Amino acid sequence: MPHRTTELLVTAAAAMVAGRLFWFGLARRFPALLAWLAWQMASNAALAVLSPNGLLYFWIYVALLPLECLFSLLAVRELFALVFAAYPGIRTIGRWAMYGALALSVAATLAATQILWHQTASGRAHSNIYYVQLGHRSVIFCLAIIIASILYSISRYPLHLGKNTYLSCACFGTLFLGEAAQSLLDSLAPKLFNHSIDWATNLFVAACLAAWALWLQPAESAVATRVTFASPAEADLLQELASLNQLLSRAARR
Repeated sequence: MPHRTTELLVTAAAAMVAGRLFWFGLARRFPALLAWLAWQMASNAALAVLSPNGLLYFWIYVALLPLECLFSLLAVRELFALVFAAYPGIRTIGRWAMYGALALSVAATLAATQILWHQTASGRAHSNIYYVQLGHRSVIFCLAIIIASILYSISRYPLHLGKNTYLSCACFGTLFLGEAAQSLLDSLAPKLFNHSIDWATNLFVAACLAAWALWLQPAESAVATRVTFASPAEADLLQELASLNQLLSRAARR
């Protein structure tokens, strides 16, 4: 059965990453990512034993949506803090902006849906379930934008992060953006889900997790060392980031 096979593949791949994090002494550095991986293992294992066409599967899936939002938020917040560890001003304002954007995104989506209910939700399942799914998708899309901004930052600025931090940002960001795309495609389906898309996404997530596990390195290799600027352009970029951090630090103290 494709459903059970793909769910179990994600469970196994998430367990592989978690095991490697513990084996390499990285669990303390990535506690939120570890919690997200544990949630992935538990949720996918639970859904693997149930028929996707059954009522129990549906209600367990709906009950897991808020937990997915919570663990995803914690993981994204942790990555943001790790990327901007040397820039407390950017880290603080970025965290506030993330919370505000999440609240605004969910509120705006639910309000717009309530106003346009007959046009957007006609023929859908129970309205309360529809609202839960909309709130979940709003959070996922907002976090996907934040992930994209993190990936842009580490590609633009020479932050000199540890290799495992770069790897975790890239792998988690890639699979999270893949799940956001799945959520968008599911929202276009008549019943708000598409089994083929869900199975394909599970395969993609399992592949990203497996690559993440295989490319992780021991903790000693993850420690970033102080380096000299390779070029004046690199120095200018870091000065630009330091100036922004100083400005946001003053704003955070007000």
